[in-house]
Amino acid sequence: MTGTPGVTTGGTAGPGDRSLRDDPADAEMPSHRLLVRAGYVRQLGSGIYSLLPLGFRTTKRIEQIIAELPAGSSPPAVVPSPR
Repeated sequence: MTGTPGVTTGGTAGPGDRSLRDDPADAEMPSHRLLVRAGYVRQLGSGIYSLLPLGFRTTKRIEQIIAELPAGSSPPAVVPSPR
């Protein structure tokens, strides 16, 4: 079966394929390591991260919960939005 090089369609991962279970080589903080392994974020470049669908949904849910709080109960939180 032929396919696109570097793209796996299931089964076992080929050489060079990274699993989300692998710790990032440059991860120093436990929270960074866990966010990557759990599938919330993916590193695009040095210091540049992208929210994956799970991370995006979680961020939107937190924003919704904060918006539903009674007025004056807490200061508004600023959550960066992905572009």
